[in-house]
Amino acid sequence: MLKPSLRTHGRASARLCHAALSLASPPFYPSLGQSLGQLSRTRGQLEVSTVTSAGSWSPQSVTGYHTSISTAARHGTVHVRTMTTTTGNSNSAGNLDGASKPPGKLLKPPPYFPELPPAPRYPCPFLTDEEINTYLTPLYRRSWTVQPSSHGPTKKAAPELVKRFEFSSGSQVGEFLERVGWVRESENHHETREVNESSVTIKVHTHSGLRPALHPEEPRKRRVCPGITLRDVRFAYLLEGAAEGCGCVQSRGRYGLLPEEQPRSAEAVEARRHHNKK
Repeated sequence: MLKPSLRTHGRASARLCHAALSLASPPFYPSLGQSLGQLSRTRGQLEVSTVTSAGSWSPQSVTGYHTSISTAARHGTVHVRTMTTTTGNSNSAGNLDGASKPPGKLLKPPPYFPELPPAPRYPCPFLTDEEINTYLTPLYRRSWTVQPSSHGPTKKAAPELVKRFEFSSGSQVGEFLERVGWVRESENHHETREVNESSVTIKVHTHSGLRPALHPEEPRKRRVCPGITLRDVRFAYLLEGAAEGCGCVQSRGRYGLLPEEQPRSAEAVEARRHHNKK
């Protein structure tokens, strides 16, 4: 009498398990193709902001990143900071969901920009005077500015590249944000952005930068600090190409500074690390 009881209990458990799996089916999981085993290996998610044609903003979950978001209700602006985390999918480079790589033309700078510089290893050296004149000058002409990352006293303050991209519709904003995600993943570099229904402001600097040595014997580890590097140049160049492909109608520096007012030397860039109250 014991064995039939066990079989009956086993069948009941199987039915309960099947019901539970049915409840866990899409739309509850973000990807139709993910098995339970794949989901258990996924350790990070990205809140990707999308904007509808009506201009409303909504987050979508995508594996691969973790993003913290705060909304400034007064100005209708969303502030997004994206950080890379670990996932179990090693074949998702260049896209958001690992399904397919984005078109190669979307990951190239405009043809009138200098050739994309090689990506340095971390920690990345700060830009030299020559690199500033070669690579930042074209960005200045496209309304990029160098600004302090923080307007308050902090040890983590850094000069960073800033630009606001403006669009004629919310759907174009959503398309641009998707391409920003492609650039972020392909470059293994992240930005801070402010999003509203018609524009996206991008801010980017390198956390693991490497400043020049103060003296020949200075340890390398003491030189690691945030700043602008070729990683940021690459990111900005690729965003320029992405913006051209999704209808950017206007672009402007956040603080309205003219190109000739931007720093042309490493010393001048460093002077933008902290906010000048004057």
